[in-house]
Amino acid sequence: MNDRQAKTDYPIMDEIAERWSPISFEPKPLCEGELASLFEAARWAPSSMNAQPWEYIYARRENEVEFDRLFSCLNEGNQAWAHECSVLIVTVTNGEGRYAYHDAGLALENLAIQATSMGLHVHPMGGFSPSKATELLGIPEGHNPVAMVAVGYLADDSALDENLMHKNRRERARKPISEFCFEGTWGSSIRKL
Repeated sequence: MNDRQAKTDYPIMDEIAERWSPISFEPKPLCEGELASLFEAARWAPSSMNAQPWEYIYARRENEVEFDRLFSCLNEGNQAWAHECSVLIVTVTNGEGRYAYHDAGLALENLAIQATSMGLHVHPMGGFSPSKATELLGIPEGHNPVAMVAVGYLADDSALDENLMHKNRRERARKPISEFCFEGTWGSSIRKL
């Protein structure tokens, strides 16, 4: 969907401008090797001291028992649309502190950009129960589920209810750089870049 490409103020990679998080997926499996390529991209993300503090538990749509187990961890709002995706993933950190969460986020972004380059879409979700995921998926102590992710092929959103369709079609927007970038000290203005 090229009409969803970000309208950027400065040039960026196409895969970043084209990456967005839809809520309309085709109910079809990923092709052979696609999931492996996504995890390979995550594997090569930078991490503090090369600790690579991320782990993934995933379920393919075609394996109903495993898929339903992961699906049951989502909140109702995400269950309303995520049932059609090809794969559900739980992102887990195996470390504590800011670096573990930061690095897990970097790995997920690598996965998302790789998916975009392959014509797939990724929708990260915070709306799930970490405690339920820990219990149902056998996540050991010291490992923390931090996000769930829907992966799949984009579908026409006309089958969504009106509220979800509106959410899926809303304009993509971001804060201007001047609101989150400061030169030298907090709150200072930036020069024109």
